[in-house]
Amino acid sequence: MAYDTEKAWKFIGKFRAPMLVTLAEDGPRARPMNAIVKPEEGAIWFLSEASSSKDAEARAEPRVNVVFSDGGQNHASVQGTATEVHDRETVKRLWNPGAQAWWPQGPEDPNIVAIRVTPDEAEIWDGDPSVVAFAKMGVAIATKSVPDAGDHVRTTLTAVQD
Repeated sequence: MAYDTEKAWKFIGKFRAPMLVTLAEDGPRARPMNAIVKPEEGAIWFLSEASSSKDAEARAEPRVNVVFSDGGQNHASVQGTATEVHDRETVKRLWNPGAQAWWPQGPEDPNIVAIRVTPDEAEIWDGDPSVVAFAKMGVAIATKSVPDAGDHVRTTLTAVQD
């Protein structure tokens, strides 16, 4: 199945809490983050604590990976470049109820920074619903064959033009 840019953005937009992977001194570090996916900007945004280690890691090595999963058969791995944005207007634009739980002082809190990940490639595993995948595995075992696990594609990600 072909994945154009718009379809790839729509796929990753279904997920809410991907793992943001940065490179620390001792190797890769992954942590769950609330993603704000903006296809029209060609960006995946995160709100973060300005003094956190992930921000320092992304400044030192801006190449990051964002790993999405629904806990079932659907996954995406997005490679891109992270940039810190300290602009209050950007933080306000990205503000959501989940952010309010982490920063009760609101978007004016000076400890909040936005992290923009500008993707350049996505690898997508678009699998069948669990029941279908389970049935396919049963058939594969019975027939001594390999199951069809769904679509697996690599695609570039750019901004979606209106």
